[in-house]
Amino acid sequence: MIKNLLRPFYKTIKNKCSKVFALLCIIFSFSSLQVTAESSNILESYISVNSITQDNQGYIWFAGHHGLSRFDGSRMITFSSQNKVQNVPFTWVHNIRKVGEDFIVSTESHQLWKFTPATGASEKIVLNLPSSSIYNTIIFNNKFYVYAKSKVFEYTPSSGSAAKLINDYNTSYLERTQRHLYAAGKDGVFKLTDNKFSLIIKEPTTSITSIKDGLIVLNNKQINFIHDNGAITSIPNTDQYVTSTKSNDETVILINKLGEIAKISVPTLTYIKHNYPKLEPMYPTKILQDKSNVLWVLSSKGIRKSSPSFIKNTPKLYNVKTNANEVALLQNEVIVGTYGDGI
Repeated sequence: MIKNLLRPFYKTIKNKCSKVFALLCIIFSFSSLQVTAESSNILESYISVNSITQDNQGYIWFAGHHGLSRFDGSRMITFSSQNKVQNVPFTWVHNIRKVGEDFIVSTESHQLWKFTPATGASEKIVLNLPSSSIYNTIIFNNKFYVYAKSKVFEYTPSSGSAAKLINDYNTSYLERTQRHLYAAGKDGVFKLTDNKFSLIIKEPTTSITSIKDGLIVLNNKQINFIHDNGAITSIPNTDQYVTSTKSNDETVILINKLGEIAKISVPTLTYIKHNYPKLEPMYPTKILQDKSNVLWVLSSKGIRKSSPSFIKNTPKLYNVKTNANEVALLQNEVIVGTYGDGI
């Protein structure tokens, strides 16, 4: 879809980058993206990260002042104009949005690009816009909607024309549902209707997340679900959750500055149980649940990674004469063996 949409409107710039103990064994498997102590330090060093996504091959990508970085579990590979090997014509990236096999990349000084993570190729998307800085972009009904310097533009590829839809409002978040397009930020939540954005929630917004047939909206007072039919369901944001993401089971994951994680169902906004541990206090800006259910958090303290824990530690009194436990690591799996009266 994206290739057909973009083909007439970009010029191509090709960049080549090209298991046994007797009686009992319990096996625990790790995530596919292993994080060692060294790679954990790498993640924590990435402070100025603006955006995160996962490609079709399962790699996690980060975007920020440094460019586009791919994390493979142990190291970062960064694409930027300053990298002679993984070279692209831009460095400072504000937002990446996955569309099919490609990313739409919004940059600080080089407008908009299509980037193919599988090959490292980048292609310029030519927009007739007055600003070289683009902070966010989304495609809706075969049109580009671009947030640039307190303005939202609608760009129509078929005609090459651009129209200003929002002027002098902070609406840096752009999300779409099955039927509607929304813009949100410090000036509230706006909904596109009849080619015009209208204010529907006035409170300053910290996060919007598209899920099912609606939109999750977080502000300091409430957690809202805006249904595509126009109805709004709200509950108090008592624990001050500041950002959210869609989960793999079609629920929503939330996090606050204390590192507390919550999970809610939609459209009822009912809290449900989850297995994520509490993280350290931080200021989270964005979160993503990857395909293996690992939660990635962009924050003021760098990038944090949290996996759900399904193990419950139950203390036992071993009032027996013979008991022995052994633990070993074999091919990235933990093997626990017991002998005697055991666990």
